[in-house]
Amino acid sequence: MNPIFRQRSTGSTQNIVNKKERYSREQALLNTALGCFNNDQWENVSVSEIADKAGVAKGTVYLHFASKHEIYARLALQFYNTLLTDCRNLSSTDSRTRLKQFIHTVFRHHQSRPEYRRVTQYCQREDFIKNLNPELAQSLTNIEHQFRSVIKEILTNGIQDGSWSTDAANNMPGIFYTIKGALTQFCRIKNTDQESQLKIISAITNYILSSVGPRTKSQQVTDTLSFTLDQVLET
Repeated sequence: MNPIFRQRSTGSTQNIVNKKERYSREQALLNTALGCFNNDQWENVSVSEIADKAGVAKGTVYLHFASKHEIYARLALQFYNTLLTDCRNLSSTDSRTRLKQFIHTVFRHHQSRPEYRRVTQYCQREDFIKNLNPELAQSLTNIEHQFRSVIKEILTNGIQDGSWSTDAANNMPGIFYTIKGALTQFCRIKNTDQESQLKIISAITNYILSSVGPRTKSQQVTDTLSFTLDQVLET
């Protein structure tokens, strides 16, 4: 048995698990589950298989997670929180460059972690959200709003520093859903080498930047666009 799942055996506190211990156990189970999902047959992985891999009883998994879907949601939130932190810590002071960094950060995180990518895309399904417990469903909704807020902040700063015109503020919903839609298509691409994936990410970035609108005349720089988003995502 994994040592992290051994219960304490000191007197009346034998069955009491403090928050820190519970978090450690849950994190160990989530890490084990994530490892089990690192293949195209990940949806067929059962709770029993996760328990076996973790070296615990199946019931131990259910002490921490009500269902396999809850494991999916917790992993998705774990991934999104890490990604959100990186998106909030972008270094550039130039808003146009910062938006480019934001897009690259989102796609590179998904590119480099295919096991998370599978789970996060699954968690966006309407039937999944509908059957998820309300608290986790709300958490997924809240984190989506936080990503939208980051984009809004970048656009607002860009208007203030002259990176683009005031019309850019109206493009925030469109930019968010363009990124979301492009990401969904990107995640469906299979058998593509890393170099090709990076080219696709670069092309998507240029496409989205062009949709924000040109820089103001004082900062005019040509943003070339010679393709449609569908052409960018062709495999």
